[in-house]
Amino acid sequence: MVVDIPFILLVEEAVQQNHKAVLALFDEAWFVKEGMRVYEGTLVASFHEEEMINHQVSKLEGELSKLMEKNKELQSGIQEDITILLDKRCTLLALESRQRELRAAIGRIMDDLETSKRCKQTIEDMWVDANDARISSSLCILCFFSSFLYSL
Repeated sequence: MVVDIPFILLVEEAVQQNHKAVLALFDEAWFVKEGMRVYEGTLVASFHEEEMINHQVSKLEGELSKLMEKNKELQSGIQEDITILLDKRCTLLALESRQRELRAAIGRIMDDLETSKRCKQTIEDMWVDANDARISSSLCILCFFSSFLYSL
């Protein structure tokens, strides 16, 4: 049996090394499993976050679509308002032009009114003078007849 002692020692040492290797492998497997669990947890969290982001993207795309539609409506309204404003501006320019024409016409009418007032005053003065001349000639005739009647 003495001969077998080195063999037994070698076997025991091999068993211990095997046992250490098995323990090291179990430890390494445990670390790998824990690492995998961490990665799986991270992956689950990432999938969940991706799902939430996709949901937010869908929601924001819906809001963006609504905003784009509202923007188109607003731009259409602005274009209509600009068209109306330009039409009103053209109308205003035409009215201002007509107003200048009417002011010029009123100026001419006022000049004609002044002329007609002077003419009327002249005619009235002439009528008064003619009326005074007729009265004075009538008086002269009356005076002549009355002196003639006195002389008889």
